Amino acid sequence: MDYENITELFSVCGAFNVSRREVGERVAGMLNKYLELNMPVGRFLADQLLLPMAIGAGGKFLTHAPTKHTQTNIEVIQKFLNTDIKLENNKDGTFMIEVNK
Repeated sequence: MDYENITELFSVCGAFNVSRREVGERVAGMLNKYLELNMPVGRFLADQLLLPMAIGAGGKFLTHAPTKHTQTNIEVIQKFLNTDIKLENNKDGTFMIEVNK
């Protein structure tokens, strides 16, 4: 999905016992969930935005439920940088992540 200010990529790896149709359905499901929640940052991009925001001016963004990788990245960044990262569950399937300097 290519938008003016962001590009979201969805991918699924196949396996010998998984049909091409099933792989396609999995990636389509990921895309549909992203579109349903109507948010700018997908769950696999969220962890990648944290460090530049923590080093830079901070900020916030709306995303899916955070992955374990995002949660771990938050903890590691807070150990090394004087940064507060808040994760707020909006109760509608979306989360706000805020990076404060």
